[in-house]
Amino acid sequence: MTDLAALLMHGPVMIGSGGPPPNAMTWLLATQLTVLGDGIVANDPATGGQVILSYDPETKTIGGIESVFDPKSNGFVPVDAANATKIAGDIELPDGGLAALQSFAPTGYFAVTVH
Repeated sequence: MTDLAALLMHGPVMIGSGGPPPNAMTWLLATQLTVLGDGIVANDPATGGQVILSYDPETKTIGGIESVFDPKSNGFVPVDAANATKIAGDIELPDGGLAALQSFAPTGYFAVTVH
């Protein structure tokens, strides 16, 4: 099992979701662990925002997206709360953006190390 936390200490990691054609691969740029080490903060190019993927440091398992960054509150909100705030107009996501975030399931990664 690859230790993504160790990789993140050396630089960003691309995490992908999807599969071979005709399924399109979706990528997130993981930049750091959360303060408690139980999540991975990543940039989502599709929405232009940040998200947190669940992460189990014991099993080194990455899960789906659990939170999105809400610029109004300047913090992360659960994806379900993001749906409620989107309806209220607080978080602007492109059409289908929230559904894509909710269905993101990590299937691969790559990291580049520069010496």
